Amino acid sequence: MDVKLETQITNKNSFFTKLVFITILEIIFYIVRMLKQITYKDIFIVILILVLTFGYFLDEQIFFKNNTDDVNYYSVEGLFYYSKMKFLIIGFTVIWYFTNNHWWRSSILVVLTIELMKLISVFNTQKTNLDEIEFALSLPITIPIIALIVFVSNKINDYYLLNNLRSVLDDEIDTIFFELFKNKKEEINKLEEKITALRKSNNTNEKSLKYLKELIKLRDEFYDI
Repeated sequence: MDVKLETQITNKNSFFTKLVFITILEIIFYIVRMLKQITYKDIFIVILILVLTFGYFLDEQIFFKNNTDDVNYYSVEGLFYYSKMKFLIIGFTVIWYFTNNHWWRSSILVVLTIELMKLISVFNTQKTNLDEIEFALSLPITIPIIALIVFVSNKINDYYLLNNLRSVLDDEIDTIFFELFKNKKEEINKLEEKITALRKSNNTNEKSLKYLKELIKLRDEFYDI
């Protein structure tokens, strides 16, 4: 083989090796950055999804032992067998609703309502068709469940909003402390005592709004110095 051609091939191989190595390093760094951003909420959701997924196959291991040909609809085994998919879809839909921040998230409740109606039909032993939906009969059960989900979701959103606002205000106050501490030590020391006492106070969820108002008041005092 020509020495010049062999050198070119070697250079190309070296280039692609370096490119692959750099790509692998970038992927590793990206994964590390993502892992640092993982919260307890993310871990809980992942565990919940895994539990729901493995729970789908749990009845076969308990009741059927890989034999689902002869399932009695009017038995406990049949109840698990015919309702497990509906529980799985409802579980995933609820997770989707709670983790979705888009404006169209309320439309997810339509899917949830339909699946709840289907689930209710499983418990009706007088029905001949399994997924036949009786809208009027399902409403007394479906409406309270949907209302509860919306209520809990709003409370969770308010909780995270309050925590985020508290964090922003705390960071802003700390920044102002750092900038102003050099020239106005006495005034800053007094305000520092106030903010320290406020942070150490017993701030339950019911007092969160009052706590935020006090933080805003102290922040305004900083700007007046």
